[in-house]
Amino acid sequence: MKKHKKQLCIDFDRILNCHADKGASEFLNELYLNYEIYILAPKSPDLVKKWLAQNNLAKYVKDVTGKKLQGCAYIDDSGINY
Repeated sequence: MKKHKKQLCIDFDRILNCHADKGASEFLNELYLNYEIYILAPKSPDLVKKWLAQNNLAKYVKDVTGKKLQGCAYIDDSGINY
């Protein structure tokens, strides 16, 4: 039986695009093992898809969307710090 993965949402601006050369591939690969990864890019999903392909990261991503999804967790620079 195939294990259903939970959805994990990652903001593109100031998160993923700032860390492509600082271990983003390893980070996404680790998350990909247990989560369906969705990239949030409200302004330009098509440009983000091209960027992911150019940086060899598209293979880890289920989809790029401009809509907020119901994810089990969000990785976002505008979250609440505690």
